[in-house]
Amino acid sequence: ARKSNSSTISGEDAFNLHTQEGFLIELTETMAARHNLQVDKNQFENLMKVHVLTSGKGNFADSVMSEGPLDALRKTSGATEFLGYETLDSSAEVIGIITNDQLIEELVEIGHAQAVGLVCDKTPFYAESGGQVGDTGTITTSDTEFKVSDTQKHGDLFIHIGHLTKGKLKIGLEVQMNVKTEQRQAIRRAHSATHLLHHALRETLGEGATQRGSKVEGDAFRFDFAHGSSLSKEEILLIEDKINQCIADGNDISTNVMELKDAKKLGAMALFGEKYPDKVRVVQMGDYSIEFCGGTHLSNTGQVGFCKVVGEEPVAKGVRRISAMTGPKALQKFREAESILSDLAILLKTPLPEDLSKKVSALQDELKFAKKTLSDQSSKSVSGTVDELISNAPELDGVKIIAYSPENASREILRDFADQLRKKVKSVAIILGAEIDGKVAFLSAVSKDLVKRDIKASDCIRVAAKVAGGGGGGRPDLAEAGGKFPEKISEALKAGEEFFKEKLV
Repeated sequence: ARKSNSSTISGEDAFNLHTQEGFLIELTETMAARHNLQVDKNQFENLMKVHVLTSGKGNFADSVMSEGPLDALRKTSGATEFLGYETLDSSAEVIGIITNDQLIEELVEIGHAQAVGLVCDKTPFYAESGGQVGDTGTITTSDTEFKVSDTQKHGDLFIHIGHLTKGKLKIGLEVQMNVKTEQRQAIRRAHSATHLLHHALRETLGEGATQRGSKVEGDAFRFDFAHGSSLSKEEILLIEDKINQCIADGNDISTNVMELKDAKKLGAMALFGEKYPDKVRVVQMGDYSIEFCGGTHLSNTGQVGFCKVVGEEPVAKGVRRISAMTGPKALQKFREAESILSDLAILLKTPLPEDLSKKVSALQDELKFAKKTLSDQSSKSVSGTVDELISNAPELDGVKIIAYSPENASREILRDFADQLRKKVKSVAIILGAEIDGKVAFLSAVSKDLVKRDIKASDCIRVAAKVAGGGGGGRPDLAEAGGKFPEKISEALKAGEEFFKEKLV
């Protein structure tokens, strides 16, 4: 905002911070106010309204997934038949429309702000469960369109959550249901990759590295597993190699529904703490992975394409989490890293990206040497100025009072001034101020004898910083503070000097 000479943070920037980075609008407003900036709240609120409409999850847990309407619907219409393992589109009959905690007969409002839940007698839409997110897509007739932004399950009922964008919906209406193919395929890639990861973890870390939970989205997933320590870089690379070797091998993926006892005999792995019915769905990949799983999967491991581990972190005692990407997202992540390396090679004038680490190491050595040289020069410069400051400083009750603003100073230089002044003068009260990178820095220091007289640097710094729109504190003998208004440094130093004089009278 400052670079564009604007006094306002755009609503779009605030919206992106809020929705993409988890940086709450209240924090943006608070920080903007500190820099005398405002946030375009109207634009932000308009973008949030659109976001709620398109996300389809605005308060749906309260208004769409209510127990009462769903229980009533179950008693009158029965369960939803799931067709999603065999097909991504099918015809169906609308048996329930839920909005504002109640069942309604007809929906005619276009662009309604509150999400609506649509229940049909059968569906190809997978409902969120087992860590896999719900499908998205459309439910249509020749003159009606309902956009599904999420699919949830309540017992044996599938609730399609979304918004009516054209026409009208009513109970008994015959509709065409179409799952978004690209999204389902991306979810299938990610979900199949979680099984490959589970296999790779157990091979690398041991049989104890069992699944503790997961979240599977389009070409992205996170996988929680039992393990007592962080993974080394070598272990992560080995796990990633094993996953991609399984992908390269192109093993068949089969799914079978069988008796629970038969699945256990086959060696199928169950999710920790999960209860299973008498008949279970078993997913097998090659001869190395057999697991209970109700999610949607590929038919061959090669269809995952590529898997890239992007993070590893703790989530609870004895539980770690790996985050990874598959397919196009994994490829995009690789290309982004490649682009950054290429840009750095150009900036650092290094022909080969593989030589970047050597170049950076050399630059770090140069910087370290430059900092030491600058520090030595600054110390010499400070030493020469210190004698002049002592000579010209007013003295009151045997105490030298020094108020000074050095040019081109850093916080280290301010501290150096304070140290050298206190070494050379037995009894001294100091207030220093400087503009550093467009901001104000203050430092106050007093000799030990003044602390015993209850004359504190921390009290002086508060008085001075307040004049420049800032604040701070510290120890009685040494304190630091900041300020907003560089043009008021002289006035602030004067206030600090007057504070010392009043204390010494």
